[in-house]
Amino acid sequence: MEICSIVTLFFIQSFNHSLIDLLTMIRITHHRTNCIGCGYCHEVAPYRWHMNDKDGKSDLIGASGKKEIYTMVAADDEWEDNKEAAELCPVKIIRVEKA
Repeated sequence: MEICSIVTLFFIQSFNHSLIDLLTMIRITHHRTNCIGCGYCHEVAPYRWHMNDKDGKSDLIGASGKKEIYTMVAADDEWEDNKEAAELCPVKIIRVEKA
């Protein structure tokens, strides 16, 4: 096989893998009104959750929403941490699902 063919094959395989990663997303939903500020979400996924200094509740970083229900779409590589955050939440106000 020629070097050019090997490089082309590698590029195509890498591109296909990247495309699959882009298509595999998760949706995180946070019902902030009922948050008690325990901080478990921030502990397991600090890149996605922030504890608000004003009211002590958690904020879903990068989310948008209305009436204290915030949603965002993130890469699949955040699945494990945010799923754990949802499971640890004592008031069950975090939902993580495949988008």
